[in-house]
Amino acid sequence: MNILRSLAALVVGILVTGLVVVGVETLGHQLFPAKNPVAMDPGDVGAMRDFVRSLPTGALGFVVAAWTLGAFFGSVAAIRIARSHQAILAWVIGGLTLAMAGVAMWQIPHPAWMMAAGVVLPLVAVGVAVRWLVPRPLAPGPHIS
Repeated sequence: MNILRSLAALVVGILVTGLVVVGVETLGHQLFPAKNPVAMDPGDVGAMRDFVRSLPTGALGFVVAAWTLGAFFGSVAAIRIARSHQAILAWVIGGLTLAMAGVAMWQIPHPAWMMAAGVVLPLVAVGVAVRWLVPRPLAPGPHIS
């Protein structure tokens, strides 16, 4: 039963991560629409690099925010559902978020600041979720009940 609950926590965490990423990125597209949206060949790295360079910093910031918030809320969902291995499940969600961001960064050239933030901030978000929500065992020693 615990394994099924952990599996459900992982699946829900992944779904929540995806929904949050899509939602935040959609909001970013609404607030910062592309100036000259044109059909591009995804295989044309130069055209993709130029397109990303043409985007305002706010649009790129929304992408990093999407990865960060997705990792956080996906981890929170997994922690809340799971009864055991909560921290491990949260870090798996964080790892999957990093993998998703890594694929995006590999396919489309991104600025260095965005790549650094896209690695660091989701990990910080998972760390915050784990620190706040995963119960820690009491330290050994006398405790007043």
